[in-house]
Amino acid sequence: MAQPLSPLPDALRALFGADEWIPFDRFMRFALVDPDHGFYSQKKPVFGQEGHFVTAPMLGDWLAAVIAQEAMSLARRLREAGKTFCIREYGPGNGQLAADLLANLGRLDCWPHRYECIEASSSRQAEQAARLAACPGAISSAVELLWPKTQDPLDGLVLANEFLDALAVRLFEWQPDHAEGPVLEWGLRYAPDLADLSLGSATTDPSIALSWQAQPADPDFCRLVSARAQAASELGLGWRPGHRGEWCPELVPWVKTVASQLRFGEVLIFDYGYEAYELDHPDRPFGTLAGHSAHRRIDDWQALIAKPGTIDLTAHVNFTELAQAFQDEGFDVELQTQAAWMLDRGILDQARQRLFTNSQDLAGQPPSSRASLAQLSHLQMLLGDSAMGQSFMVLSARRLSI
Repeated sequence: MAQPLSPLPDALRALFGADEWIPFDRFMRFALVDPDHGFYSQKKPVFGQEGHFVTAPMLGDWLAAVIAQEAMSLARRLREAGKTFCIREYGPGNGQLAADLLANLGRLDCWPHRYECIEASSSRQAEQAARLAACPGAISSAVELLWPKTQDPLDGLVLANEFLDALAVRLFEWQPDHAEGPVLEWGLRYAPDLADLSLGSATTDPSIALSWQAQPADPDFCRLVSARAQAASELGLGWRPGHRGEWCPELVPWVKTVASQLRFGEVLIFDYGYEAYELDHPDRPFGTLAGHSAHRRIDDWQALIAKPGTIDLTAHVNFTELAQAFQDEGFDVELQTQAAWMLDRGILDQARQRLFTNSQDLAGQPPSSRASLAQLSHLQMLLGDSAMGQSFMVLSARRLSI
């Protein structure tokens, strides 16, 4: 029998323990992936129109089709070397990318030996399994579908689509003239007595007891942020007092984990983010922390903590730090916008073949069928400057020496 969920006030008390103040990354991790109360643990849909936001794989199989071409080339090299081609996806969402990628690989007669979904939430695992079971065209019985609790070494392709932006971040504020500066760290305080009182109120909101508070950063965090401030200043992008931003302590350890496990192959990361000179630009003084709920972006910091577990929390990826971490592990790294990456790999040729097969379709004219027109609209969202084309980056990290 399933254990009943602990009330949210009890869970928050356990999160804080004996601490009066915690850094934001501890709260963010709880709010997103706590097994009982985390946003990604909820049984209701998270992704798609019926959920809270739409990701690239939900705009048709365009992304999967390009990845499949990349994977086919990689699989050929592996098989020539007598190695087994496998795929590992971190944070598979609702399973749509896995389903579409396997369908495209099947059409190319390039089945992987194993497809691993790295997913902590049992609710999302069930959703992914159901999506793969309904995959158009049966998945070959030779493909082993796994949701492993631990990861073994592999050869092949590692994917992460909108995964890194959900890793927990610490929040800083640059205050060079502050008596306790130059770096403050923003975190949360919790007053359990107020939470208890709120249970009898009309709002029944236990998180009324959560509040923001900044305190002097610890020495290591202070040095890290000061180094970023100095780097920005050397580019003529000096921060003004009060400049805020984020740092993800889990980013480099994740790279090290992936690097230790991938013997031969490629890592493909798709996410929204910036290179350091853009991320730390003084014209971005409030950082990138945001929330998403019911297809609505939330920037107000108080709203982000108002109902833990009901709002997606996210911050833009520092692609300069990410690229350097892979280079430090001996990978060859390429960084492009999503539009440039897809265009360089022939997505327009694929679109022409798929959407303009009718003899009535003329060059320069939209497709004649409504279904093809919808597919073209989705592709434009993936490539467009005002949509995902420029705001999303693709990092490719390769280890191709056997």
